[in-house]
Amino acid sequence: KNRKYGFLDKQGNEVIPLIYDYVDHFSEGFAGVKKNGKWGFIDTNGKLVIDHQFDYGSNFMDIGTAYVFKNGVCYTLSPDGSVKK
Repeated sequence: KNRKYGFLDKQGNEVIPLIYDYVDHFSEGFAGVKKNGKWGFIDTNGKLVIDHQFDYGSNFMDIGTAYVFKNGVCYTLSPDGSVKK
């Protein structure tokens, strides 16, 4: 809607507001969401759990981490928001 993304339930009701520039699908309980040119992650309730700070972020994998990029450097991201090179 108006070039903004969010999430709808199966009946088409908005459950996570359409406020993002782009969204990825949920994986391991998180979805990557892009806002103002940066990626962060929300939980299934729509709560922002990892702030918009990354240039790009992958989905969380079944090993419990995601890959994120910031200033050209690749990091692994844990669900608690900690990053490692």
